[in-house]
Amino acid sequence: MQTWSVPGLSVVVVQGEGVQTFAYGALEVGGDAPVDEHTRFPVASLTKAFTATSVALLVDSGELAWDDKVVDRLPGFQLYDPYVTANVTVEDLLSHRTGLDGWAADHLWQGSPYERAEILRRVRYQPAGGRFRDHFGYSNVMYIAAGELVAAVTGSSWDAFVAERLLGPLGMQDSTTSFAELSAQGNVITPHIVVDGELVRMPLYDTDNVGPAAGLSTSAHDLGRWLQLQLADGELQGQRVVSQASLRATRSPHAALPAQSGKGPMATAPHPFYGMGWFGYDYQGQVVLQHGGMIDGARAMVVMVPDAHVGVAVLTNEVLGQAQEAIAYDLLDQLLGVSPQDWVAQLAPKPGAEPEEPPRARRTRPSLELQGYAGTYSDALSGDAEVRLEDGHLVFAYNAKYTADLEHWHHDTFSASWRDPWAATWAGTFVSFELDEAGEPALLRTAFDYPVSFQAEPEAREVEP
Repeated sequence: MQTWSVPGLSVVVVQGEGVQTFAYGALEVGGDAPVDEHTRFPVASLTKAFTATSVALLVDSGELAWDDKVVDRLPGFQLYDPYVTANVTVEDLLSHRTGLDGWAADHLWQGSPYERAEILRRVRYQPAGGRFRDHFGYSNVMYIAAGELVAAVTGSSWDAFVAERLLGPLGMQDSTTSFAELSAQGNVITPHIVVDGELVRMPLYDTDNVGPAAGLSTSAHDLGRWLQLQLADGELQGQRVVSQASLRATRSPHAALPAQSGKGPMATAPHPFYGMGWFGYDYQGQVVLQHGGMIDGARAMVVMVPDAHVGVAVLTNEVLGQAQEAIAYDLLDQLLGVSPQDWVAQLAPKPGAEPEEPPRARRTRPSLELQGYAGTYSDALSGDAEVRLEDGHLVFAYNAKYTADLEHWHHDTFSASWRDPWAATWAGTFVSFELDEAGEPALLRTAFDYPVSFQAEPEAREVEP
């Protein structure tokens, strides 16, 4: 916690029939209210396994099959290519193999006013990043599609289905997929992020529009129940919730992963894979399943070894560190009875050389006066972005998440200082303008999680691809 400036965290360990929870620190930095086993944390992408298990329940009931074509069950579903649209299956959605690049189109839900259906309507304009079923591209948006598929099949919302068929039967009373419910509850963490060495509080983030990919909030107590279900192959306290066959299908390899970076066990595993809502890899002769979750100001991880009947979940209220990984891997080593490693030392940031400054052409000036770049820029995928002159400098603004103060870099490229501290950790460094033959702005390029572009056409109309 000291290494990564974590104000509070909670842990649950499941071993055989035994469940232990631990809690440390406070709900917020400088506060007195302690974290306990029922403290609620947003857990972001840990939600994906709940969505995959929801589909498994529909497979059990015969209402869906893993190889069902999505377009046959979800009217209006459309991707970048007609062949892909016609052939994407439920399994493809849940295993990130539709051909989209990793995190492509995530800006459609981050800080946006778009609801789930509108996000899916717009994703048809997102170009492919690789070949269908041959390219692993981690996609939150395709998990939104999976949630909408659940809703289309059941006639209920994904949220109601998860509450009725999973959270309720498992006794996960601390858990919700509703931002309004979370905001109204007590014993909820305050999210944090480290900015320039200082721990900064952040507001809870509304994840309703990305719910099936990242909308769950839960506690260590409740994740203990979830782990018990997983480790018992779909049963909890003798009651069958989901079939062994369908649950195991979510944990089997469906997509090979590219070479991994980092220092955790998955980074050095010979054949890491993605199932449906789970990453998998070999560690110490065992198949380990894990998934992490990151959202504004909070981070979580679940690690389990079904054959050894052990599992761990760690929840923290700081987003940039790797405390949850260090704790999970340390506990995993203990539970498997293997030689311990100092995971804190391995994962802690190492001092290094200052990053090199990107190439810069010296002694250049913008082609236009700053006011000449101001205006509305539009895109069929993304919608509208605005460039305005504010206190003598340009400001780029897209949705509530991506606002940047611009400073001239070279030619018609400006460096971007993103105001949102979490967005600043991943968004692009520059906003660039391209001029037309008349010397007027024609195109704006930048990057959020993924490169995006906008045309300088205030009356831009969407054109079908």
